Amino acid sequence: MNPDAPTEEREQGDSNGVDVERQKDSGRSIHHAAYPWLHDHYYVVVGFMGDESVPKETLRRVLHKEGLFQQIRKANRQLRNPIRRMLSLKEVSGFSIYECDPTKGYHREAHIDGDTQRALAEMWRSYKGHKLDYEGRWLMWIHEHFNNNSKKPEAGKLTLEFKLRWSVSKVVFWGVIPILLSLAIGFYYMYADHPGVDDVAVAEAAWVIATYIVTSSARKQSFL
Repeated sequence: MNPDAPTEEREQGDSNGVDVERQKDSGRSIHHAAYPWLHDHYYVVVGFMGDESVPKETLRRVLHKEGLFQQIRKANRQLRNPIRRMLSLKEVSGFSIYECDPTKGYHREAHIDGDTQRALAEMWRSYKGHKLDYEGRWLMWIHEHFNNNSKKPEAGKLTLEFKLRWSVSKVVFWGVIPILLSLAIGFYYMYADHPGVDDVAVAEAAWVIATYIVTSSARKQSFL
């Protein structure tokens, strides 16, 4: 939902999707004793759903009203370490929402309504274009709709999800580099001196090495 829209308009959600304003308390089980500061600050739960039944997620406290985007960026660095971000062929491309219901033991993608999709797209543009969440606009939106107006994480039900997509530039870069490397090694091996070895056997060995480099690189990238 658009956080600037009138309340009367925002209450009219798409019947085929989840309206973030109509979420009920669920019981996110986080012990206060382990996190004594949680009830004193706003917070946001950020995660990657992916193909796993149990997502990777983190709870970030927001100490300052304009600090939401800073905490989301820290969550991205925490959930995807620098090496993984560099080598992965995917990149974060936007925000979505998934539901968390610890009482029933499941996480699932939320079927969000059109207004919420537009709000998430606007939030993504603000996140990409600004270092600060001016006047805490999006922080209060998340506080109201994701966290049920509560600073207690166990009262929240919705998680802000990082959506991943294939990066064209990374696919091109990591696709071309192994090919060029394999060609360089292959030609070097083929034209190097190999006394007493047949030229045909040398050429075959060179291209076996080159093919191995390309294949190994492709297999490695498939796991990132």
